[in-house]
Amino acid sequence: MKSTVRMKLRPFGTRPNEGVLVFYFTHRRQTRSLTTRYRLKFTEWNDAEQHVVIPENTPETRRRELAGIDRKIRKEIKDIHKEIDYLSQRGEYTVQQLLTNYKDRDTYKGICAFTYRKIEGLLMMDKFGTARAYENALRSFMKFREGQDMNLSTLDALTICKFEQYLKQNRKSMNTISCYMRSLRATYNSAIRERIIERKPEDPFMDVFTGNALTQKRAIRKESIQKINALRFSDKEKRLDLTKDLFLFSFFAQGMAYVDVISLKKDNLKEGYIFYKRQKTGQPLSIKLLPCMKDILNKYSTVTAHSPYLFPVLHSAEDEASLWKQYQAGLSRHNRHLKSISSLAGLSTKLTTYVARHSWASIASSEGIPLSIISRGMGHESEKTTRIYIARLNPTEVNRANRKILSFIEKERTKK
Repeated sequence: MKSTVRMKLRPFGTRPNEGVLVFYFTHRRQTRSLTTRYRLKFTEWNDAEQHVVIPENTPETRRRELAGIDRKIRKEIKDIHKEIDYLSQRGEYTVQQLLTNYKDRDTYKGICAFTYRKIEGLLMMDKFGTARAYENALRSFMKFREGQDMNLSTLDALTICKFEQYLKQNRKSMNTISCYMRSLRATYNSAIRERIIERKPEDPFMDVFTGNALTQKRAIRKESIQKINALRFSDKEKRLDLTKDLFLFSFFAQGMAYVDVISLKKDNLKEGYIFYKRQKTGQPLSIKLLPCMKDILNKYSTVTAHSPYLFPVLHSAEDEASLWKQYQAGLSRHNRHLKSISSLAGLSTKLTTYVARHSWASIASSEGIPLSIISRGMGHESEKTTRIYIARLNPTEVNRANRKILSFIEKERTKK
């Protein structure tokens, strides 16, 4: 049974000749009402034919107002019937569901309200990185708008292009701009899928950058890795010891990403190998545990004796949100300490979590290691290509390559 919707002009306050327009939703003999913002005189409403009437001798200003109200009412009726059709296709529903869905359509038409609703949903699914990307994009967009929200349906190419120009003027990198644009585009497309707004013939994001810009290679030479490895810290600098070890372990472990390094658990060690899945892609990898890597792990075996993790950065937590906060705090501290290490080692290159990863690739390339053996994210233009070469890769070749790359470390270790 399909729902029906009618409008009635209900008397408004103490004014006998005026009323407020009310929608009445009926489904399975149950009725719910929704009061609109439209006020009309009873002579301006035809209840039988359900439309606005413009009486003779109506002033021109009021005539335009009434014509506008009639257009809006027809649009709302059309949207309500779309909602009814949608609910009917999905099966049984109540009149309250119909009313709630329709009210939500109006409530979440603003970019702020809709984006925050998406963020809440992402947090509930433990997608903290994506939620943060949405929040950063929204915060930047609202600065551009000087705090003024706007209806998603009015978002157009001109506004988005102006936002991109605003970001460039504020010296945001092209990859940051791309990240913001992709987050806003995802929000916009979600609103279309949820029927909050209708799709426009022209994509508002068609003229802005949403790709991946090539960035300056962040890598250091073997000599710089040796300098970092040779660093010995004073008592005041002991806080840098863990950061140095995490950086070197990332390099030793075939450029393992920082998040994967600190997430390693004792269960990941089996028969002299590290078996893990990249958090970013879910790609399974195995790495031969070499002596220089064992030396670092042994340093923290006592500290992590009662922890499931190999490094003392993350701690057992009841929920993913707590782990995410620990990761963010650790990452911030790690990058801050890397600046100090770079200075102490006399390096001209700014150290970040990515440098170890890029350096392994760069040194591997200089050693004549085939590109097919260099790990993902180190110069390849597409993830599709990376997945193909990883799928065909013989793990023995990777381990042989890693031993060759780390030979200079092993020679120093043997001398001591």
